[in-house]
Amino acid sequence: MSDRSAFPTTQATWLATLVGDEVASANTTQTAEMARVFVMERYAGPLAVFVRGSSLARVGEPADIVNGFFAARLSDADFLRAWHRSGMRLRRWLMNGILFYGQGLARDRARLAELLLEEGVPEGELDEEIARVRAAL
Repeated sequence: MSDRSAFPTTQATWLATLVGDEVASANTTQTAEMARVFVMERYAGPLAVFVRGSSLARVGEPADIVNGFFAARLSDADFLRAWHRSGMRLRRWLMNGILFYGQGLARDRARLAELLLEEGVPEGELDEEIARVRAAL
């Protein structure tokens, strides 16, 4: 039976070695960058497929959501260290993370739409994306 998952194998031992405290403390900048690049190259496509098939698809374009997630989370050096300490599979860690990130996007956009409406901006003039998110909630 073939594995039909969009998610690739992680090479978790190698990645855990990169983000582990002993290697990270020896050359933090270089190893952190290697780990970030690896995760982005390996998981951008699979996460976009995941977003497309989830409720997050209403929030925006999958590639935009994935790129925003990577920019927000992978810029924090502790994000991958926290994954390593959690004992979770990286794919589950990333899927959980992007779901929380997407929920935050939807919440923020809905709040912005409500503020604009309260300020008297006609609903027809709301940014198309904000109006779409508000309708989806």
